[in-house]
Amino acid sequence: MVNTGRLTSAATENHRRGSITARIRKYLEERPGQAVYTAELMEEFDLTEHQVQGAINNLAKRVDDATIETVLRGQTWRWLPKSSSEKSKTSSAPVSKRMFVEVGEVTGGDIIIQCEDGTLYRAAKL
Repeated sequence: MVNTGRLTSAATENHRRGSITARIRKYLEERPGQAVYTAELMEEFDLTEHQVQGAINNLAKRVDDATIETVLRGQTWRWLPKSSSEKSKTSSAPVSKRMFVEVGEVTGGDIIIQCEDGTLYRAAKL
């Protein structure tokens, strides 16, 4: 493939809307303390998983006014502002002790979920 220097239509649209990292930062800032998922960001900004993970990694290295907490490596993060005024805006919903991501479904309707520590579980509807 020869690089002609031209952007594809999707890349052109993303360029018009601003930097991926800047858009993801704004999205995270609007949800302090909340878990944000790769799939959520991919859908919101029409990005690939690789683009989302790259933007999060860039933010984690460069941000000074907050911490990006990794809940599930490569899949889930939380924006934790360092200033006390931002902390007062965080969600009042209780934070669970562990985060899980659905991995797949098995015969019979049960689902396989993965804990943030990598442990797999089989979950059944009660």
